Amino acid sequence: MTTFVRLSALAAFIALVNGGGNAWGQVMVAPNGGQPVGARGFGGFVGGAGFGFAGGGLIGPAVAPVNPYALSTVPGVNPYLGGTIGMNPYGVGGFGPVAGGFFPGGFPGFGGVFLQDPFNGYLTGVASVTAATGQYWMNIQQARLLREQSLQMSYETARKRVEFEAWYESRKMKTQDLIDNQVRTDLDRARKDPPLNEVTSGKSLNDLLNNIRKIGRLNRGPNISLEESTLKHINLTVPGGAGNAGLLRNEGKVDWPLSLQEKRFDEVRERLTRNIKTAVDSIKDTGKAEARVLRDIQKDLSTLQAEIDANINDMTISQYSEASNFMRQLRSAERLLRDPSAAKYFKNTWTAQGRTVAELVDYMTREGLNFAPATPGDEAAYMSLYYSIRAFEAALALASR
Repeated sequence: MTTFVRLSALAAFIALVNGGGNAWGQVMVAPNGGQPVGARGFGGFVGGAGFGFAGGGLIGPAVAPVNPYALSTVPGVNPYLGGTIGMNPYGVGGFGPVAGGFFPGGFPGFGGVFLQDPFNGYLTGVASVTAATGQYWMNIQQARLLREQSLQMSYETARKRVEFEAWYESRKMKTQDLIDNQVRTDLDRARKDPPLNEVTSGKSLNDLLNNIRKIGRLNRGPNISLEESTLKHINLTVPGGAGNAGLLRNEGKVDWPLSLQEKRFDEVRERLTRNIKTAVDSIKDTGKAEARVLRDIQKDLSTLQAEIDANINDMTISQYSEASNFMRQLRSAERLLRDPSAAKYFKNTWTAQGRTVAELVDYMTREGLNFAPATPGDEAAYMSLYYSIRAFEAALALASR
């Protein structure tokens, strides 16, 4: 700051010695390569106020004072003619730099060449390098920041994906949920007068039985008695058992339906009756049937089914339906004869027993038994037992709330 003041004072002193005024400007060089040209239009004036002061600058000759406001009124003076004041204002000197001032040449016009101060150029270059370096490191940091933000967003996306999968799994029905829903549906159906075939197949009875077992505390249920004649027509089996002993519970004697008592079925029917009775007796005595007898029974069943199919045109729809249903039950009985636990069915170990519903459920639970499908003639007994078990289950469920 002190240096600047000193230079300003020195410049003022030199200008005063040369008879010129103080004028600020930048160094200009005339287009013709000579000394700076003075103004002829809106240029500088000696001792006057304008864009600069002409006359006696650091460089260049002084210019005679001219009053620009009198050019148009002085006779013989035409500012647009070069010879009037010695120079065309629209030529080299018009609107050009002032001759004189602190820097030679005065204010730059439409001519001349700009020369920058060396110190200013150095400082400007240093400032540009500094600004470029700062911008470079700023860009580096911004790139790192964007990269870090992108990495954080990838972690956030992964976290949200895990949360979404956990939410989806929590909302998706599991296998056990599907099973529980099916059990509730079946139980609700069993409580509301299901179709007859669901009762005689043992399905509705087993649905009610399973819920009674789930509730437990059988002593809290009502005392509903059961008739022994009813229980004789109830068939039991183990869950997933091989077959149904219902057709064979009368000492192995088969009660054939009318549709299979015709003469054309006599031969195969008599062999089956004899072999089945032999197999049951062997199971009761030794615990298993002879393999030869079981092979003959299986062969005769295939022969009987073939004869039924061959005489289908000679049978009514009801006869064919009756014969087909009986053959299904007879095949189930044949599978039971091959079961190692078949002796328990024929030694009255696995037969329905109990004076009340609670005693029957307790017995079946201890032995791990379920209700098996009814055989022909057992339908009335199954319906009677269904109503008794349904009433017991409803009262027990109400008492357990």
